[in-house]
Amino acid sequence: MSLELFHEVFVALMHFERRTEPFWRPHGNALFRDKTAALLQKLIDLQRPRTQLGLAEEQHLPGEEQALDSIIHDMGEYMKRKYRPGEFERVGNTKTHGLVKAEVSIRTDLPPELRQAYSASRARFLRGSASPARVRTAHRTSTTWAS
Repeated sequence: MSLELFHEVFVALMHFERRTEPFWRPHGNALFRDKTAALLQKLIDLQRPRTQLGLAEEQHLPGEEQALDSIIHDMGEYMKRKYRPGEFERVGNTKTHGLVKAEVSIRTDLPPELRQAYSASRARFLRGSASPARVRTAHRTSTTWAS
């Protein structure tokens, strides 16, 4: 089989997949996504060195403090060169990210202008009841809120 023919077959399969994906993707995700993600995570974990860290416990890398000090120094020097005294510009794209399994419940006392998205339109999120969810956060600050 020539490379051109292989290429044409591959492109045709790709177009077929793109046109049919909306019909099978939700079912495939429901059946395989969590199991596949768990399997891949186990394969990744097999390659990691064994540590005795607890949940959310940090392990400092060798030279980490010096690397951080160097980054802070270099960014400070850049800001001194780039900006006049009193000006401020955020350096870098610092954000706090997270992905958690959660249980979401919609408050029953929300004002009408806040009853949007899931709380207003999705049947599975009944106001006052809890539903399982995966929540992705991307905050511009490291502020946390108590639930």
